[in-house]
Amino acid sequence: LKYFPMLKVLTVFFWLLSCYRKEIRECNVIYCHTLWSDGVAGFLLARIFNKKLVVTVRSADLSIFLPKLFYYRWLLKMVVDFSDKVIFISPSYRNKVISKYSKIFQLSKCEVVSNGIDSFWFQQHFKKEPSKTVLFVGRFCFNKQINKLYETIVNLKKHEHELKFIALGGSVEKFKDICGVNSIPDWVEVIEYSDSKLQLAKLYSQSAVMALPSINETFGLVYLEALSQGCPVIHLKGEAIDGLFDDHKSITSVEHSDEVALSKAILGFVLKNEDLSYKVPAEVQSKIKIDFSWVFLAKKLVKLIRE
Repeated sequence: LKYFPMLKVLTVFFWLLSCYRKEIRECNVIYCHTLWSDGVAGFLLARIFNKKLVVTVRSADLSIFLPKLFYYRWLLKMVVDFSDKVIFISPSYRNKVISKYSKIFQLSKCEVVSNGIDSFWFQQHFKKEPSKTVLFVGRFCFNKQINKLYETIVNLKKHEHELKFIALGGSVEKFKDICGVNSIPDWVEVIEYSDSKLQLAKLYSQSAVMALPSINETFGLVYLEALSQGCPVIHLKGEAIDGLFDDHKSITSVEHSDEVALSKAILGFVLKNEDLSYKVPAEVQSKIKIDFSWVFLAKKLVKLIRE
């Protein structure tokens, strides 16, 4: 069914209709986790049973279904028009989708309900340390631009800046392949994977900045995790957590292809962290505890559904 998207959603629709007819009749709202894969089936059920419909637009909708299923955009518009609410997980993601597909989406229906983080991150586990380390946390792939980040640090080191680079999220071989190197320099540490929150918290506390210049980053929990541990972050403009916080010096956004701005941002955070002259503001960490707890977000989502 992978290559027959309409057949797939119709299969989901008939399966739900045959297995959960009673539950659908008794419910008040049909909530769909995605716009295409769940939303079309949910839309058909909502029309048949006269129910409220709430849909969420996910990364797969933006990167796959909206651009590639252009011949079904009329159907997606019907889903959106019928929906009571359309939910996005970040302001930047919402703005990007509405700007690109303005004929489908209505701003008045669009709401933002972000992802949450584990309560482990609601307290700082280690004392912040002076550091010249740039930390990358994410999959080793071109989309995350680890290669661009590595090249930027190489150029900074050519100007006699003493930096260390820790990359977490892939194998040594993958790092060498993506970054185009035959061997790992002694100032680079590659950590394949870690499911230990405590180890990750320690890395954040020991780093001057967590830089993840990822393209098409719909949210990125690692930005929030880093900030919660007092580690500033760098992301691309219009991506990830852009728009979730007021203008704070601990959060720097750079243009997609502006390596000069990326270099300046990295160097700025490293110089400030050498003597701990700058700390992530308390209001940022407080906002993370309040606005990105799953309890708060669940209440927000329920409230939107009930409106």
